[in-house]
Amino acid sequence: DGGGKPVDNGTVELPGEGKMTISPKDFLSTWGMSKNNVYGLGYDTLLGEISLKGRLNLIDSDSFYVSPETGANYQGGPGKLTKTSPRDTFFGEVQMDIPLMKTNLITSGLSYRNDSATSKDWKVANWKDESSIGTGSPTYEIGGTVRTIAFYTQGEVRLIDTLRLFLGARYDTWENYDASLVDGTKSSRYADKEKTAFSPKIGLVYKPEFEKGLYELDGIRASIGKAFRPPTIYELYRTWKSGTGKTYAGNPELSPETTQSWEIGIDQHLSKIALSATYFQSRIDDLIYSKWVTNTYSVKENAGCGQIAGFEIEGKMKISAELDAFANYTLQNTEITSNPADPNTVGKNFEYVPKKMSNLGFSFHRNAVDASCIWHWVKKIYATSNNTDVVEGVYGAYDAVNTVDMKIGYAVKENMRLSLSVDNLFDKEYYQYYKAPGRTSSVEVRCKY
Repeated sequence: DGGGKPVDNGTVELPGEGKMTISPKDFLSTWGMSKNNVYGLGYDTLLGEISLKGRLNLIDSDSFYVSPETGANYQGGPGKLTKTSPRDTFFGEVQMDIPLMKTNLITSGLSYRNDSATSKDWKVANWKDESSIGTGSPTYEIGGTVRTIAFYTQGEVRLIDTLRLFLGARYDTWENYDASLVDGTKSSRYADKEKTAFSPKIGLVYKPEFEKGLYELDGIRASIGKAFRPPTIYELYRTWKSGTGKTYAGNPELSPETTQSWEIGIDQHLSKIALSATYFQSRIDDLIYSKWVTNTYSVKENAGCGQIAGFEIEGKMKISAELDAFANYTLQNTEITSNPADPNTVGKNFEYVPKKMSNLGFSFHRNAVDASCIWHWVKKIYATSNNTDVVEGVYGAYDAVNTVDMKIGYAVKENMRLSLSVDNLFDKEYYQYYKAPGRTSSVEVRCKY
């Protein structure tokens, strides 16, 4: 106010900006906890000349967060508890590598994945105490199960000494079932959904063994194929409300995305520098994006069509026997090209996909010591389908990333290693919706036996 006293309630006037109404709740933040138990089992063996690999993974997750509601203040007051439990993932895969005539190889595999999740909301009497739900029933509940079974195979064939052919295919069966929603007194049961997809791929790698002076052409590569991406359990069943009052809703009726892609690239040497460049294009049908129904409510939907086009370049250099350097740069243009259900998004960039990215790094290795230093840069991204979120440096924004990470390791003995990592070395302040962590250090001890 005019006397310099902080104001957190009532109507205030911002010079040149007009008036706004505020309450103590506007200055409070959500809090919560996430717990993940991860179990893994792997098995590798040889059956004659056939390599057999198998793995099983189980992830058991629980999480909750509590957000203050109208009437809350620093001491307590009403709130909402959102709890996702259970959220389980089971994944299993078996893969075989079969050599043929010493120069050819066939890889085949079978994978199975099952995800299930249930998310519930309760009213709580005290937003600082997640157990203050009393005996009331959930005010909101959504959940379901997703299962994907896939078979894939790829053959690597040497046509001539300098030319290799890669032929591959994958067949996916995806099922979304037992999906239901309870919102207050309304309840919905969604029809089970099943999709299948056949995704072929063909690639060529040409290695001409061409060398002239300091220049050496290592290879030219090209590929074309299709891909299949089912919606994640998060996109299907996760609905949450931010501290700014915006709701981000999942959608149990989502369909999988399908993609047709091609790329061409070149690998070469120039003196001590290894260079590679790749140009790529993709067309995505049934693109999953966030549709803003109102200014404060968005829901995951399938758009008509989108496309990606871009290139990436990378260089590696051996400065000395102990010091290496690398750099890479990616430019990718994304665009929603068709969306009859939401025409305002046509011509806009994809959500959460940066247009430009770059990395520059050095690595040092000498006897038992190794160290690395890497600079990361990522251009600002959009989090809305209409690309209107241009504000930076505030809660809810997705700023450009410009950080330096360092790591140093020491082999105490042959089977034991110590390492120290420092991320965001210069303590840069930026937001990726939430404020990103500042300088973060970690120590690791790894034993192998």
